[in-house]
Parts: sequence; C-alpha cells; structure tokens
Amino acid sequence: MIAVGLQPPGSGATQNNSYVENLTIDQYGKVGINNILPTSLLHVGSASVGTGLAVAKFQNADGTCTMTPASSGSGIACSSDERLKENFQDVTGTFALNHILQLQAVTYNFKTSSTHNRRTGYKAQDVQKVAPEFVRQNEDGLLQVYYDAFIPWITEAIKTLHSRVAGIENHQVSQDRQIASVKAEANAKAAKLEAENEKLKLENAAIKSYLCSKDKKASICKQ
Repeated sequence: MIAVGLQPPGSGATQNNSYVENLTIDQYGKVGINNILPTSLLHVGSASVGTGLAVAKFQNADGTCTMTPASSGSGIACSSDERLKENFQDVTGTFALNHILQLQAVTYNFKTSSTHNRRTGYKAQDVQKVAPEFVRQNEDGLLQVYYDAFIPWITEAIKTLHSRVAGIENHQVSQDRQIASVKAEANAKAAKLEAENEKLKLENAAIKSYLCSKDKKASICKQ
C-alpha cells in the first residue's frame, strides 16, 4: 500500500507521530482519497465526511460540477446560476417535443462488455443529427451523449403535452355540457308533446262521448 500526501492531524503538530493519510493506493490499484481502505477503483471520502458536503469537484472554463452523495438523485450539480449566463432564449415546448419525437430509444449491449446485461439509451450518431450540442467526441474519435441535457427538453415537452391534454379535456367537458343541454331540451319537448297528446286524447274521448249520446248510430260510435 502506498500513502501519499501525509498530513499531521489537528493544527499541524504531530501527536505521538500519528499522521492522517490523504491519498492511498492499495495493492490492487484502488485509489482512496481521504479514505485509507478504498473499495472501488476510485474511492473518494468516507463516513467521516459530513452530510451535504461535496466529495469531488470538476472544473473547466465553462463552469464547475460537484459530486455530493445523496439518498436520492444523482448527487451531481453543475453551474447554473443565472449570473453566469447571458443571451437567454426560451425553449418552446413545441420545439422540444418535435425534436424528442425524432429520437428513437434502443436497448443494446456493449461489444466489450463481459456481461450480457442490456442497456437503454440512444445512438450518439442519431442524437447528433437532432441535437449536435448534446454530443461530444472523445480524443479517440468516439462519440458520447450528454444525457442530462435532455431534461430541459423533456420538461418543456411535458408542459406542452399537459396543455394539449387539458385543452382536449376542457373541450370534451364543453361538448358534454352542450350534449346534456340538447338532451335536456329534447326531453322537455318530448314531455310537452306527450302531455299535449294526452290532452288531445281526452278531448277526443269527450267529443266522442257527446256525439254518441246524441246519435248512437253514428259511425264514430261503432269504433
């Protein structure tokens, strides 16, 4: 095991020649940063790191990304403060939805994988045709996809679909009300006609009764 960057604990003074190991490389090539017993190829931090504290930071000219272990979510946060940005332009839901509809998700196996576990994703070349800014080329010429870049498109597409569905539902409700109104009006007219028909029947019966009382031989009395 190799321990690099030894640092005395506390304020810097040694106590019984005790030191803290900042970087450890074990016999299997596993690297531990602030961890003397790495269990992965790269093991950063340990249980001694306080909750909510970032264990890694990655930075270039465009911004910074930090890794903070969390019980939910990826725990990766990148620069997004509006004070760092300019030339804002809204991504419309229609634009996002139209572009998403051009993508085809696939399941696949990596050729170099020692397992047969299938994965789900996109072909980088297909994404490059729709959203070239979501694709980068490695030093070896192979393409990679920024999958998290799809999140803004997805949220705007969902909002647009929600708006459309709500519009359809509202239209359906309006149609249902109109149909109910027409049915109620038709039922009212039918009830009125039925009442008038019953009234006519009674009047006809009364007329028949009167005529037959005057002339029982009348043809109407034989019916």
